[in-house]
Amino acid sequence: MKKRFKKLLKVILITFIFVLFVQIFIIQSFIVMSSRMQSSLFEGDFLILEKLSYGARMPITILSIPFLHKKIPFTNKKSFLDILNFSYFRFPGVSKIKKNDLIVFNFPKENDLPIDKKSNFIKRCIAVSGDTLEIKNKNVIINGEKKDDILDIEFKCRVITDGDTNFLKLIKNKYKLKNINLIAANMGIYDVFLSKKNMKKLKEEKPVKYVRVLKQMINQPNFEEIFPKSYFYRWNKDYFGKIIVPKKNQNVKLNLRTLAFYKRIIKVYENKNLTIKNDSIFINNKFSDNYTFEKNYYFVMDDSRDRANDSRYWGFLPEDHIIGKASFIWFSYDNFNGKIRWKRILKKI
Repeated sequence: MKKRFKKLLKVILITFIFVLFVQIFIIQSFIVMSSRMQSSLFEGDFLILEKLSYGARMPITILSIPFLHKKIPFTNKKSFLDILNFSYFRFPGVSKIKKNDLIVFNFPKENDLPIDKKSNFIKRCIAVSGDTLEIKNKNVIINGEKKDDILDIEFKCRVITDGDTNFLKLIKNKYKLKNINLIAANMGIYDVFLSKKNMKKLKEEKPVKYVRVLKQMINQPNFEEIFPKSYFYRWNKDYFGKIIVPKKNQNVKLNLRTLAFYKRIIKVYENKNLTIKNDSIFINNKFSDNYTFEKNYYFVMDDSRDRANDSRYWGFLPEDHIIGKASFIWFSYDNFNGKIRWKRILKKI
């Protein structure tokens, strides 16, 4: 009886270590919890996140309960002790991060948490280190070339109908869309989030008279929400940049105007003591009119561009926050209709 128990315990222990190894270094599952990546990813998609492409990141928080992220289930207690953390290290990968990759990362704007215990997000890599990015009239331009044409991205649209009340049924049943805002009931005007494909199809429907993408104008700056949140830069989500994505060993000039872009990088991501005295910038108590980056950074965006929480709002993504690359959907469940999305299972992304 004791021998059987020891064998069973050994099998359980080996299995536990093997599964833990696979999750840390090879693959793990990730659940899409929002509609910000629609129409590429749906809320309720279960993804396989693979780590070999970019190289597996070694755990940073060592004293942590395996398979738990931030909290112990059904409690408000942390699943880790933040008293012993390792420095960032990533094993060599088989490929580099590329434009349009769907990457899962720890949300960099969260404070007072170890890197690997910050919330997990998924977004599309739009620009890599060293790229020049600009957004004009909602069009993303990288290094002077328009890059959005290959993606079926989603925008907020104004839809004008002939007033037919069946329009809502059409939108919900045929197009499977939610978050429909009624603007004028008597005139049949709605605001709907539409992908490029759905926009084209909807224009052909009988009750629809007109569809247009809602846009902010170039003279409508949004200082409070849009990165770098400075009055020096009169940008909004549809007119943004030009901006250069920081690259390791790249040197940039520092002044009160450019510091808006790099302040968080210097203080938080690269852990330097940054102070400003009499309009002069000091790093680690030394006057600095330039800075050389120690890490690579990336610019990420949501595919649903008008209900986003992406780099346009919070800035650059540091390389040490990246977990891995989304590979395929292994399961998908529609919580709204209570149905399995069979056509999305095993879909490559």
